[in-house]
Amino acid sequence: MQRTLTLNHGTPETRTRDRRPCRWTALSAAPDACGRLLEDISRPQRAIRRGEGEEIERLIEASREIRRSLIDARQA
Repeated sequence: MQRTLTLNHGTPETRTRDRRPCRWTALSAAPDACGRLLEDISRPQRAIRRGEGEEIERLIEASREIRRSLIDARQA
C-alpha cells in the first residue's frame, strides 16, 4: 500500500507502508496506552483535589511496589 504524504512545504512524497505487522500492531495499541496513562495521571490529581489522604497514600505505596519490582527485574 502506498500513501502520498505532503510535507510542510507542499512537496509530495510517496512512502511504502512498512510490511512488518509487528510495527503496526504496536502503533495501533498506542491510543489505548495513552488513554491508560492519562487515567493513571488523573487518579492522583483527583485524590489531591478532593483531599483524599488515604487514596494518596495507597497510590504512593502502589507506585513504590511497582518501582521495587522493576528494580528487582533489573528494568529500572
